Amino acid sequence: MMLVRAMVLGLSLDHIAPSSSPLSGLRKSYDLCAMVPLQLEKSLSNISKIKLLLVGGAPVSVDLRAKVQNISTRIYETYGMTETCSHIAARPLNLPISKDNKDSSDSFHTFPGITVSEDDRKCLKIHAPALMGDSISTNDVVNLVSETEFEWVGRWDNVVNSGGVKLFPEQIEKKLRPIIEGRFMLTGIPDKELGEKLVLIAEGKVDKTSLRSEIENMTALGKLEKPKEIFELENFLCSESGKLLRKEIKAALLSFSE
Repeated sequence: MMLVRAMVLGLSLDHIAPSSSPLSGLRKSYDLCAMVPLQLEKSLSNISKIKLLLVGGAPVSVDLRAKVQNISTRIYETYGMTETCSHIAARPLNLPISKDNKDSSDSFHTFPGITVSEDDRKCLKIHAPALMGDSISTNDVVNLVSETEFEWVGRWDNVVNSGGVKLFPEQIEKKLRPIIEGRFMLTGIPDKELGEKLVLIAEGKVDKTSLRSEIENMTALGKLEKPKEIFELENFLCSESGKLLRKEIKAALLSFSE
């Protein structure tokens, strides 16, 4: 898509080999660049070389978002998929939030000619007549603000149904992030009483006793949002873009626990 943008806008385009640190060793500055969150994380010391940055391919963590707040580069998190050819919505990651709309930076805003709705699962439906004839239903659960604005909640695929209550791991992980160093994820595993119980998987070693105590004392978490167990895995499986392969990690845990 960067090639298409360069052709349409008449821009010069530089191409480098795929790398987790794409700006390393570069002396030039650029008007526009696209990265995945992992690349942004590894490029923070050089990111001022970019005027406008598009970030996509995986959700941006709360930690990474905090790190870019005082950076001059205009950074936008994008939302899109293969079926829509490119992004259909974006939200600013480091622009000042207006007094009139304090939550504006939490919402994705669709581009001109694109509207959204939700299906009976509360998953996002995309309507983009110029890009495709039919609407597309996604597996992304959202809070619909308007037909041009939505907040991403999590993946329907990852929902944990615990005692009849639907829990979204991504939302609970945001609440836990301040008290957990390193990578972790939440998932559901079979439970005789609840059907599924929420558990936490940490990468590497953690002090389970201390962490369990901190979690129990968190008032921001509901009773069912507090993981019932804490597990450790030596290494997490990830995609090339740095996205956690949740199904594979869960399968590894279940296999290890058998």
